[in-house]
Amino acid sequence: MAIQKQKLAADILEYVGGVDNVRDVAHCMTRLRIVVKDEKAVQMKQLEKLEGVMKVVILGGQYQIVLGGIVDDIFDEVAAVCGDRVNINEEMIAENLDAETKKGRRSLLGMLVETISAIVTPIIPAMLACGFIKTLAVLFTVVFKVDEANSTIQVLNVVSDTLYALFPVIIGWSAAKQFKTNMAVSLVIVALLVNPAFTGLFADGASVTFLGIPVTDVYYGSSVLPAILSIYLLSRVVMLLRKIIPGPLRSIFVPFLSTLTVFPLLILAIGPIGVWGGNLFASLFTSMYDFSPILAGALIGGTWQILIIFGMHIAILGLVSVPNIAAYGRDTVIMTHAPSLICQVAAGLAVCLKAKNP
Repeated sequence: MAIQKQKLAADILEYVGGVDNVRDVAHCMTRLRIVVKDEKAVQMKQLEKLEGVMKVVILGGQYQIVLGGIVDDIFDEVAAVCGDRVNINEEMIAENLDAETKKGRRSLLGMLVETISAIVTPIIPAMLACGFIKTLAVLFTVVFKVDEANSTIQVLNVVSDTLYALFPVIIGWSAAKQFKTNMAVSLVIVALLVNPAFTGLFADGASVTFLGIPVTDVYYGSSVLPAILSIYLLSRVVMLLRKIIPGPLRSIFVPFLSTLTVFPLLILAIGPIGVWGGNLFASLFTSMYDFSPILAGALIGGTWQILIIFGMHIAILGLVSVPNIAAYGRDTVIMTHAPSLICQVAAGLAVCLKAKNP
């Protein structure tokens, strides 16, 4: 029986205490996340019994209502009913699953993983779209024997490769939202990394310097860390400049001086170091697979669900899988953890068939 999404949204709002009891509404890939003003007004048992609600998890004062694939539609319905009376976060946030949200000090590694996951998560729909378009091109050439030189196939391949060719720009867009800094300035800075005019300076092995300092010739097309680090630095520089520069002059000199400060650091230090660091991290997984595919499958596939619990899987996909796909057209990490997902699907299907009501 089809779920009436409008009614489900209305029932959810009713059982969390009504619109007047709602403070914030957001969603991730599977959960509607609601922060309420008075938890005593929430009817938890009735909420969990609603058709379409798989379960309700309370983390850090946030009611995470697991809805699966219909979460986008329910979020839209809830947002429409709440209107301006509630703080609505329109962007899909990172899937933190059942990791306990704790206040207070967090480890540096935890903050790093959380930040990278939050930045990469909004890009996943684009990664899926490009992946399916690439699959479509492969199907046409392999199954239907369409020549790879066919212009339609070439266009499909170009579209599917666009995300990875401009990945620093996409990451910069998401990072600017995460660090709450100027979007236009952020895009200008990260776009420099893939600007053909900039990369063309290194043509034929030419030596490039800036203020007498050598600029390293590095391929940034599929990099992640340089964009994240540079936008984080930009956000800090902007905050500092806003404290120093008088109000009437900020609109002119904050963008100018922040860009002038960050881009030299990006091309001279942050960019090369970020690429080398990302390659080193990726090489750990690649080397493991090269040493023993069976060992890699056991370690990565066996621990993947644990990584999901702590939200680390998104960071690994961003730092390892994306560069691998861009460079080689394939990825060993996805190959090694995919069987664990297939096993879960098979187990779920078996339970569904066994437990269904005839």
